[in-house]
Amino acid sequence: IATREPALERVTIIPVGRKAAEQFRRRRAAQVGRAFAGIVRVDYQHAVEIADFLAGRFVAGECDEVVLVHSEFVTVMTQRPRVSRLLPMTPEPDAAPAGAPEKLPYTIEYLRGYDAAIVSFEPINDRVLEALPELKVVSKLGVGLDKIDAAAMRSRGVHLGWTPGVNKRSVAELALCMALAALRHVVDLNGAMRRGDRPLQRMGRQLTGRVVGIHGCGEIGKEFVRLLQPFDCRVIACDIVDYSEFYEHFGVEPVDFEELLARSEVLSIHLTVTERTRGLYGAETLDKLRPDCVLINTARGRIVDEHALKERLRDGRIAAACVDAFAVEPPDDDELLNLPNFIATPHIGAGSVEARWRMGVTAVEGLTDNFLPEPGKYPFDYR
Repeated sequence: IATREPALERVTIIPVGRKAAEQFRRRRAAQVGRAFAGIVRVDYQHAVEIADFLAGRFVAGECDEVVLVHSEFVTVMTQRPRVSRLLPMTPEPDAAPAGAPEKLPYTIEYLRGYDAAIVSFEPINDRVLEALPELKVVSKLGVGLDKIDAAAMRSRGVHLGWTPGVNKRSVAELALCMALAALRHVVDLNGAMRRGDRPLQRMGRQLTGRVVGIHGCGEIGKEFVRLLQPFDCRVIACDIVDYSEFYEHFGVEPVDFEELLARSEVLSIHLTVTERTRGLYGAETLDKLRPDCVLINTARGRIVDEHALKERLRDGRIAAACVDAFAVEPPDDDELLNLPNFIATPHIGAGSVEARWRMGVTAVEGLTDNFLPEPGKYPFDYR
């Protein structure tokens, strides 16, 4: 959202909420002739709703332009009466792992000249920050921090806007959906019906009464536990953090990693990518799963070895797997994607209207409500 002052050429985002707005006004008053700058970076599917939110909240009296950037939604956005200007199209920011040298220049060029930015999957590391000395605030759209280098941000005094759990219900519902679909062969049978095979019957399993393992019982893991309550499952959980109060309240049995693998009929992964978890579900780990296990990963790619998973799904050593996050996105292993006992979705865990709305609101709030991250301290205490 751009300010009315013609002398200010930078894009300005008015933060959400009375407290945030007051902080913005104080900052702006202290910065003579300079706007507090920012970027709203969204995908095509959610551009209009976020534009409507920003315009609807702040266009009256405080600003006269909503400015969003994307290479694909110019036609849609020009049809919105409250959006009066679009920035020129820019190269897509990278979706590769943080530090990929061939991708970082796009992120750097995209963020050059701004005091603050809202980022999604873009890496924020030492190389990026070294090239962007004017960048003072980075606010996260979503909750994943695997591409945020806390040490680099702290050493350069760059603050982080981050709100935990904003998409927890959306991701947990997807995990539940995947568990039900895999146990009842919903996707495979739907494909058969569409192809004209018209199978008369196929036996599946109920989720009710199953042993459900949860690896990582943070915000999303806890939400998954809550959703499982009506199914009378035996829920076991493995986490390096002691959540004993929560476990007792919801009847969750804490177990170690080996027991989690050995007992789970459904195993749902809710971990972030760290040195400890990268490649954790490799061949050796997958071989410890029950042959009737349904493995679910709605967390991050690179936690599960996709090649090893494919081999075990193919020969029946694992009953089924459901993956929403891949090591490379979009995934390119057609053999894996076309296995009848494999359900794949294109990283839609947070892809609900409700979650995206909340993510957008908290990302904008994070431009003024933020903190200086510190390695070894929450939320970077287990990395």
